[in-house]
Amino acid sequence: MKKFSLTAISGVSLALMALLTCCNKKTNTAKTESEPIEYEFIDTVISSFPADFVYTGKYVVWTDWMNSFYTSTGNLIHIVDPELKKEVASVVRQGRGPNEFLDANMERYNGDTIYVRDLNQPHQVLIPLEEAIAGEKPFIQLPNQEEEEGMTRKIFISRTSQVIYNYDYEDTPFRFICGTDTIPFGKYPVSTDVENRYRLDAGIEYDFQLKILTCRPLSTQQVVLYKRSGNSFELVSDINCAVVDERHGSALGYALTKDYIVTLDYDYAIGEKPAQGRDMKALPRTLYVRDHNGKLLRIFKLDVPTLRLSGCGKDNVIYAITAPLEFELVRIDLDKAMGK
Repeated sequence: MKKFSLTAISGVSLALMALLTCCNKKTNTAKTESEPIEYEFIDTVISSFPADFVYTGKYVVWTDWMNSFYTSTGNLIHIVDPELKKEVASVVRQGRGPNEFLDANMERYNGDTIYVRDLNQPHQVLIPLEEAIAGEKPFIQLPNQEEEEGMTRKIFISRTSQVIYNYDYEDTPFRFICGTDTIPFGKYPVSTDVENRYRLDAGIEYDFQLKILTCRPLSTQQVVLYKRSGNSFELVSDINCAVVDERHGSALGYALTKDYIVTLDYDYAIGEKPAQGRDMKALPRTLYVRDHNGKLLRIFKLDVPTLRLSGCGKDNVIYAITAPLEFELVRIDLDKAMGK
């Protein structure tokens, strides 16, 4: 087993110590603790720049997106079995033919199934990973995407229901489409009093194990969680993940696990910041671990630049794509890291 060490820093869990002096004066002392933990190498990611990245609870899936020529198969979507520590299948070619995609966008669906849509065509499918690994025809066709006014973000909850986020909706930004019913819900995650409407844009994800819808504005460090019950979605937490107030823009990586919210970002408190251009050495290395209510529990400093992050509600394992020299897929056991 090839293992590496991370340095965990619980420094942003600042311990306030009120020390009474003879003058009855209070002094605040910031205490920083660090500890080593291990993460495990799973596989090398052969890509010039991996794009979408998900952990389904059993498999890890990444897309090569526009760079399918880089791999021997020419396929866009790659399925890795982390227990076997190798790629076990690849699917989806680039093109305009049946089951081909110009710009494939991949998301986790229910169980070990992924949802794939074309960003430049109305084509969208579900792909059960077990069937893809078995060499069977894995594509489940979905109705072509309908044109929407304004900028929309969509996720499928089932084959007949989906959630849509559209920042041009007047009152509530979310719509739960269930059969013929349309159910508005939620609130805008950021202030609508802006001249540039694109600042209201947000990414959305849904975890089937936790029944939690996550909304992440692209212009702020917020994470908003909605819990699903039947056909309704109730707000459970609105979390500000910014450690330094001056920081703008969303975190560069995100994972929701059974017990934690993990964001990948720079440690702005110590002066880290993005570099210009695509410099892999300048990728972030800091993981901020919070509970589902947003309480910051721990900060882990990785010893390698990190590009992607993914988790799911099945467990407290996260997977990351790191870039020490070439892209590598690694596994991090948060329960072990948190001392459970």
